[in-house]
Amino acid sequence: MKKSAKTFIGEIERNVDAYYADQIDSATFGARQRTVWDEIVAAGPRIRNAVVRHLREQLPPVNGGSR
Repeated sequence: MKKSAKTFIGEIERNVDAYYADQIDSATFGARQRTVWDEIVAAGPRIRNAVVRHLREQLPPVNGGSR
């Protein structure tokens, strides 16, 4: 079954949450992130671009919003 961008984003967010909650160490966090990103890349450019776009939208504005 193919995963959607939303599914991948959820996996990334759960991994980050587990790390910040001290449920996993940095090595486990890194291994999980690599696995998820390998799956995202394998899912193709449409999925990868959707995930990256979502993550970029979560970043704070650069220089207070001025570009």
